[in-house]
Amino acid sequence: MTRHVNRVVSGALLLTFAGVISKIFSALYRIPLQNLTGDLGFYTYQQIYPIIATVMILSLYGFPLAISQLTSERMANGHRLHNRNHFVPILIVLYVVNGVIAISLFVGAEAIGAMMHDDQVIDAIRWSALLFLFVPLLSFYRGMFQAHIKMQLTAYSHIIEQFIRVTFIITFAIFIFNGTFSVRDMATFGVFSSLISMFITVIFSAFLFRSIKPKLQIETFPSIVVEWTHLFKTIIVLGLVASLNHLTLIFIQMIDVLTLVPQLITLGLSPLDAMVEKGIYDRAIPLIQFGAVLGSSFALAFIPMLSTRKLIEQKLAVRNAYSLSLYIALGATIGLIVIYREVNLLLFKSDSGTTVLQLLAIAILLLSLSITGSAILQAYRYVRYTVVALVFALLIKLGLNYVLIPTLSIYGSAIATITALSCLTLCITYAIIYKIKLSPFQQVKWLPLSSSALVMVIYLTFIKFIVGSVQLPRLLLLCYVLFLVISGAVVYIVMLLRYDVIDKRHIHVLPFSGKLLSLKRFVSKGRQ
Repeated sequence: MTRHVNRVVSGALLLTFAGVISKIFSALYRIPLQNLTGDLGFYTYQQIYPIIATVMILSLYGFPLAISQLTSERMANGHRLHNRNHFVPILIVLYVVNGVIAISLFVGAEAIGAMMHDDQVIDAIRWSALLFLFVPLLSFYRGMFQAHIKMQLTAYSHIIEQFIRVTFIITFAIFIFNGTFSVRDMATFGVFSSLISMFITVIFSAFLFRSIKPKLQIETFPSIVVEWTHLFKTIIVLGLVASLNHLTLIFIQMIDVLTLVPQLITLGLSPLDAMVEKGIYDRAIPLIQFGAVLGSSFALAFIPMLSTRKLIEQKLAVRNAYSLSLYIALGATIGLIVIYREVNLLLFKSDSGTTVLQLLAIAILLLSLSITGSAILQAYRYVRYTVVALVFALLIKLGLNYVLIPTLSIYGSAIATITALSCLTLCITYAIIYKIKLSPFQQVKWLPLSSSALVMVIYLTFIKFIVGSVQLPRLLLLCYVLFLVISGAVVYIVMLLRYDVIDKRHIHVLPFSGKLLSLKRFVSKGRQ
């Protein structure tokens, strides 16, 4: 039994690691994409990206978890897995659900394009409907892998899918850069890249499935009746709920996709200028994504500890998860704000929109805390509350976009995003305090934490003052930014260790934990 639990936990961590690698891929490839196609090409791709991302998340986290649960239930009850009463019904339900989404997307493509004020993405939206037809098979294979506690197979398939997709996207971007295709074709090429990667991954997953395929007993009259209602309910409800933590930023992007350009046109910008402005605004997405992954992934390592029956250990796990997420995300947020101009110049070749991007960087802290908090609430089965909180936050974002963008331009959308995420984080934190009956921030040492962040800010500001506003070649700028990032992080971490802000429990879930423990002992001696 213990060995089984350890396999489940290690498998879950491996799947989390695969998700982290995937999100790093997803964040980093956008930089050469923008460099090759410019802000207009970046805008064009970002208009279709929320659909692509939704497909990836549903086929990695949502539906596979539901299929895994259905399969595990059947095996736990001692039933054999049959083609006619398990495999085929699951695939039918998946194709019905995803088929409805695909048809709705295909039929509504013109209406969606009209809402965006951009008819050149209509064809890309129609092609993107085909992506949902690959979701059932990918979800089926990954769900079976997870049911047999073979999470590494899911991790392999997802990393391969991402690698192929990114390779094709950058290849198409190079063709656009060379003038072979129009920059406005980037959305369609983004969809084609995903179609190719999903097709290859399905074949790869089918090959892997042969290694765990159970002996099927095909009968004319299966001994177990298909429970269609249970299948639909589990796949739809559990599939969507399991995806929510990963869809928060995607939903916010969807709202911006539908409203930002039209509202900028209302402000008086030409359609082309509005698209370029949104392309500049979207520069924040890769860094927000990367920062939120950094701020939440290590904290989520404490979530499996909530399965213990000891209340004291549960409370300690919640506080450790929340505090670690706060420490990492706060450092990433403040550090990025201080050096954002240099980062903007390095990654996107201009400092356009630096101020609004600095404002959006606050989303890293808010997203990290809300993702961690939502995972905690779901572990305690407060699923409905997390759904209501997310819907409430999205409605705030939508309403504020219409109110603020016509007067404040892209700053209005940034304020709407930060306000919505603040409300979501407050709702999640409120639920942890009043439903689980504990304060997630109880063990946070606020004064030493603030001092550590302040020391980092002073250090980075001092280095920037010494270097001044010298125009550096891009290679030297890369070295300079890397120096700022690494040295700033070291200063922040050393201060956290010196003042015992992070303890050994935090350190053990971080990379290079052995070296961090040695560093903690060293700086603690200096303090004594």
